[in-house]
Amino acid sequence: MIRRILLAGIGVLLGVAIVSAQQTSVAVKAAVAPHYPPIAVAARIAGDVVVRVAIGTDGSVLHAEPLSGPKWLRQSAIEAAEKWKFEASDPATPNRSSEIKFSYALLSEDAKEESETEFLPPDAVVLRHRPAKPTVNY
Repeated sequence: MIRRILLAGIGVLLGVAIVSAQQTSVAVKAAVAPHYPPIAVAARIAGDVVVRVAIGTDGSVLHAEPLSGPKWLRQSAIEAAEKWKFEASDPATPNRSSEIKFSYALLSEDAKEESETEFLPPDAVVLRHRPAKPTVNY
């Protein structure tokens, strides 16, 4: 019984090591910024969305899944992450993965620009958007 638990513990440790090894830094060839969903802007929703992408040997994204972040921003981040391109790898190399952080922030209502996008290499994007001024009815 103790031997089984010990072997299971070693397997878990090896599994974590393998996952960590596959999430090494992968060179980005093309990055796409997400759009800020209008409903999220109107509701004043901001925050970071982290998306894990599985990368094929040709550098294309095979799959994207959100790991964290506000629900109303996740789909926008997934759609952008699916369009990213990474450095191709040797066909003998197993599929790789990486995490991309999309930060959604709201500008001041008085900001001159409607939106700003900033790419932070190697794997982060900051998107800032100006919300509409609230209407006041007297």
